[in-house]
Amino acid sequence: MSLVRESDRTKGSEGYEEADGMFGTLVVRRPLPSEPNSDLYDHDLVEHSVIVWHWYPEPSATLINNGFNSKATLYGAGLIINGKGGIEDFFGRYQRTFDTMPREVFTVAQGKRYRFRVVYNSAPDCPVQMSIDDHRLLVVATDSAAVEPIEVDSVILNAGERYDIVVTANQTVGNYWIRFRGLAFCNRNGVKVHQEAILRYEDADEELPTANNTYLEADREGLVSEPYPVLNPVGVGHISYPENSTVRISELTNIDLEQAQNITGVPDNVTYLWYRFNTFPSGSYPQLFNTTFSYPSFPLLTQRDSLTSDMYCSGEVPSDSGYCSDGFCSCTNILNFPLDSLVELVIVDLDSFSHMDHPMHLHGTQFHVVAMETIQNITLDTVKQLNEQGGISKKLTGSPLKDTVSVPVSGYAVIRFRVTNPGYWFFHCHISSHAELGMAAVFKFGEHQEMAPTPSNFPTCGDWQLPDN
Repeated sequence: MSLVRESDRTKGSEGYEEADGMFGTLVVRRPLPSEPNSDLYDHDLVEHSVIVWHWYPEPSATLINNGFNSKATLYGAGLIINGKGGIEDFFGRYQRTFDTMPREVFTVAQGKRYRFRVVYNSAPDCPVQMSIDDHRLLVVATDSAAVEPIEVDSVILNAGERYDIVVTANQTVGNYWIRFRGLAFCNRNGVKVHQEAILRYEDADEELPTANNTYLEADREGLVSEPYPVLNPVGVGHISYPENSTVRISELTNIDLEQAQNITGVPDNVTYLWYRFNTFPSGSYPQLFNTTFSYPSFPLLTQRDSLTSDMYCSGEVPSDSGYCSDGFCSCTNILNFPLDSLVELVIVDLDSFSHMDHPMHLHGTQFHVVAMETIQNITLDTVKQLNEQGGISKKLTGSPLKDTVSVPVSGYAVIRFRVTNPGYWFFHCHISSHAELGMAAVFKFGEHQEMAPTPSNFPTCGDWQLPDN
């Protein structure tokens, strides 16, 4: 398990295991005087952690691998909230239990303000839009740090993202739907994935809200006239959002000075990292640098002395190299970043397959999101030219801190960070099926002698070798 300190919440991930439910929240609260935005809520309760999970009725590895081998499109199936939810077909087509299965209930007292901590995980490409009937969401933090508060009508979470929201219980005592609407492959080919939890006021009857709980009812386009926008829009250019009704992550302002990094000045390293889906006879692969990541047979950090130059590549590899066969390239891709350097990473989406954003997650450090945009007929050269000629407007002061960024489809995201945590760190798409298919790389921070020493007699692992006799 890899653990990353995140805005009072820590998360682990391990392949299909986390896609099938082996994940959770670890909330580490700072003393209130040092907690930004703590004056905006009355209660920060354990029972107000919201774990949103895309659910398959069978193991993800089985379903995804079968779908890949048969070249079938992987659609969403269902969502559950803290392990609960109504799934229409759970007991078969003719035994509807949608309204009788238990829903998660979050209790509030009228007139009080509550901090909710929301985390989302998904195996397929299925961002979710969250909203609460008759209530606004005051977003106070995302992923790694506090942000200048922004009141929105809804927030969209991509896989691996976390948002802290404040809900003010200012409505009539009763029950209200907390709605989650799936997008991308949770809203295609007749699939309409949605789920609901209940916001219940104290003294309200223990019953379901009276409002309809359909996919359509969960659609929030943002209220321009109020205005209460949609935060973190995905699929811009492919999903219709009303004008001036959205706020991108790059527009948020970080106010968590304790965690902020100094990212001003000329970067020591500018790296262009690009990806797309490429199709081969065996199927379609989401690839960084047109290369599928090959997972090493041993942990790079603790067995780094076993790593030799012929075991890995760095960036794009020539098609005639030993890592490629019939146009398909695969290797353990390692990018090197010197300790204490300022890195600017320009992540470019050249994919026209999914029409949705890929959530790119970096272990080992937080980063500032300084710019993002979509471009018609995007090419890598276009983005490079824009950046090198100063055509990308970057927010170098007060830019939000994240560790997962939803990169705009047919667009780019520019992130900056200081290399302060020596080691080997995984960078990958947080859609579990994409990471398992090799949409990943490893970032090497610093040199081996700058990394923590491996304890003596530390367990090792690697490929099993057939005995000589």
